Amino acid sequence: MVTLAVVVPTYNERDNVAPLVEALSRALAGIAWEVVFVDDDSPDGTAARVRELAGTNPRVRVLERIGRRGLSSAAIEGILATAAPFVAVIDADLQHDERLLPRMLERLDGGELDIVVASRFAAEASVAGFARHRRLISRAGTALARLVVPAGLSDPLSGFFMLRRAAFDEAVHGLSGRGFKILVDIFASAPRALSFAELPYQFGARRHGESKLGAGEFVQFLLLVADKAAGRALPAGLIAYAVAAAVGLGAHLGVLGALHQGLAMSFVPAQVAATLAVGLVVFGLAGRARRGALPRLAALALPGVVLGPWLAAALHGAGAGWALAGAAGGGVALAWYDAVLRKGGFR
Repeated sequence: MVTLAVVVPTYNERDNVAPLVEALSRALAGIAWEVVFVDDDSPDGTAARVRELAGTNPRVRVLERIGRRGLSSAAIEGILATAAPFVAVIDADLQHDERLLPRMLERLDGGELDIVVASRFAAEASVAGFARHRRLISRAGTALARLVVPAGLSDPLSGFFMLRRAAFDEAVHGLSGRGFKILVDIFASAPRALSFAELPYQFGARRHGESKLGAGEFVQFLLLVADKAAGRALPAGLIAYAVAAAVGLGAHLGVLGALHQGLAMSFVPAQVAATLAVGLVVFGLAGRARRGALPRLAALALPGVVLGPWLAAALHGAGAGWALAGAAGGGVALAWYDAVLRKGGFR
């Protein structure tokens, strides 16, 4: 029987697969373990590489997901796909120290803890592998996460942890699966306070590939925290829509104000430019989630690009202030963008 399952969400990590399996084999010698790679249809052939290894190594498994992406949802599906009583989540980028896994298992096997977190910020830990901007983002995210996780948890954004399957099963029906910080989701969704311990580790440098952290992932994290902070008093979909609309409209007015007020551009061209700029960001992020989708999304977005500025121009011409007219036109464009994304299955 498998005692420990190591779940590894992947996207474009082909060159890291074999080194990670070798590292796990060394670290987990004497333990009944398996590794479940959950790949989001990587264009670099990550899933195919895992299958090659699985052909000669029965400990290796792959779950390939088509048409969707997301680290948290991948981790959830990977955990659900194993019968092991203990489950670890680790990144494929080789920045996490797999040698910590036996100690994590030992702590859990003692029977008093639900989860053990590998912390980058506990005493004796190190984030030497972090770029400066990543450290700043992590600190900001940690501050936000404290709204919904235990105060004593030093690294709620850690992507490296191990937990009892029983504790996961208690929380699973409340998980949102949003974004890339599954640990926050688990702590905030559990029906009781989870008992935990942290172990310090040295965060290493990525050897192959590149980080997937971007603006879209950070927005998803904001939506997760907002959802959990509301305590489900409001529907998660409503919270997500409100936050996304506020961010989009704020960006639209920011661009419009900079062009119209800052650079003295005429209102209508500035409104068109702002509508296009926000649309490029929205559909650019969506296009990343599904290969080949961007041209089709751009074509479907055209009515919003026309209707939004048309309404704004009409209101402005009737005497409305630039901010009010711009917000109305931007709101129409954003509503159209949202309808396109929902119709295309991106939300």
